[in-house]
Amino acid sequence: MSIPQPIISLRPTDVTIPSSLDEILPEVDILRKLQEAEKKIDTYTITKWFELQELTAKPQIEHLVLRVFIYNYCENQPWQIDLIQDPKLRQQFENLKPSWTLRVEGRVIDNEKNDDIKKRRYFSSLLTGIAIDLFPKDEKSFTEQNDNKSLIIEWHEDVKKVDFDGLDVQRNGSQNMNCTITLQPKEFPLRYKLPDKLIEILGYDELNQHDLAFALWQYISINDLASNANDKKFIKCDEPLKDLLNCDSIQFPQLLQNIEKLLKPVDPIKISYQIRCDKSSTLGENVYDIDISLPKPQSDLQSELGKEFLESRKIFGMYEDDIKELDNKIMLGTQALNQSKLKYDFYKKFSEDPINFFKNFLESHSKALRILCGDEGYTEENVRRSDFYTDELLSDNIDLLLQTKNL
Repeated sequence: MSIPQPIISLRPTDVTIPSSLDEILPEVDILRKLQEAEKKIDTYTITKWFELQELTAKPQIEHLVLRVFIYNYCENQPWQIDLIQDPKLRQQFENLKPSWTLRVEGRVIDNEKNDDIKKRRYFSSLLTGIAIDLFPKDEKSFTEQNDNKSLIIEWHEDVKKVDFDGLDVQRNGSQNMNCTITLQPKEFPLRYKLPDKLIEILGYDELNQHDLAFALWQYISINDLASNANDKKFIKCDEPLKDLLNCDSIQFPQLLQNIEKLLKPVDPIKISYQIRCDKSSTLGENVYDIDISLPKPQSDLQSELGKEFLESRKIFGMYEDDIKELDNKIMLGTQALNQSKLKYDFYKKFSEDPINFFKNFLESHSKALRILCGDEGYTEENVRRSDFYTDELLSDNIDLLLQTKNL
């Protein structure tokens, strides 16, 4: 198996300009000010990017009231035909079958009138499903009269979105009939029904996942269940939690996973209604208000800001390589300045005092040379002598012996 070769970066690492260059090159101070301004611009730009991303991506919750109207109207009923005075017209209607139409209609109550049909919320966009169960007195006769149509009418939200404000069900018949209308409103965030044992612990019967985790942590904190003496990662289960989870201790993430398995969907809204065939219409007699929470549609300003955000990221991506190339040039220039500064200091000290400069230079390099040479030139006989340990490089010698294991 071949060992992968390390990636060698040729990018300079020392990009700091020493302050000693200020006296030689006054322009260095201008460069520092530009670098500080660049940091502020980068910080401001990144902050605004995050704010725009949160504003355009994070949904805002909107609390709405859905008003549902349930009514029916009748046609060609015997009592309606009896009210017709014209014999010819009455004969025409007598040949028609009596029928009724049940309508389930819904609208959002909005204080601000919204005339824009594109932004208006349809009844179908607020539900995930509708079910209507019919209960005729004579089921066999009713199904024969309606060509064996089903007594259960269902609509479920589909990928192929169809917008409507009302659902109509038409059947033949002249007798009053009971029915059950089931509505499943949309929710955000999605709520769940808690088991009975968990209701006794937390005091809530329905919660979303975020509120459930918060309520559980509050219960653990109040009852001091997080201070497990044996392992701080585990939560000690009191009697109610033991009865719920069948364990003595558990980690908090595992606690949430086990409880999520016990959650159930919230019960749908069921409405009992009687279809009246002895009245022309029951419009306005059965009205229900339902509270719902949904993500708020993006405003024109949010949509525009989202487009501006994507456009700015696109522009940044176009010039990202150019910016990196300029950064590399600045780093190479900074490195060249540092190298020139070393040369400048070398020749300046040499010109001021050549004799002492070379003396210090030779001593420094001799010391470095002895360290770099390792144990070359050292023998065990020299190491045994006491004068070896009185050398000015005592610490270096001891370090050398420890590394070469000659002690």
